[in-house]
Amino acid sequence: MLGYRVGGKTGTAEKVINGRYSKDKSLSSFIGAFPMDHPRYSILVMLDEPGPLPETFGFTTAGWNAVPTAHNIIARIAPILGVEPVFSPEDLAKLAKQKAVEDKLAKQAPERQG
Repeated sequence: MLGYRVGGKTGTAEKVINGRYSKDKSLSSFIGAFPMDHPRYSILVMLDEPGPLPETFGFTTAGWNAVPTAHNIIARIAPILGVEPVFSPEDLAKLAKQKAVEDKLAKQAPERQG
């Protein structure tokens, strides 16, 4: 997560259905803290029976669903909590590359419409 140092642990467990572990029903979780240089806040995301999605390539493990959910939550609440992003040189390079791609796509957009 660019600008925010988040540490945590994922977990994915098969649910017990009728006394047996289910191969297609799971519980995914992520517990984390931020900002990691001076932890002040913790977050727990738990998803009961997450479904496979095209953007997760069909995976239902925590790294594919609980972590992105935590990312979205932290991105929304960190500014409200007064946690300012701190960008490393690597973060700044990624942001510059991302902006260059977005600028290129924006220049191509009128060509695609015409």
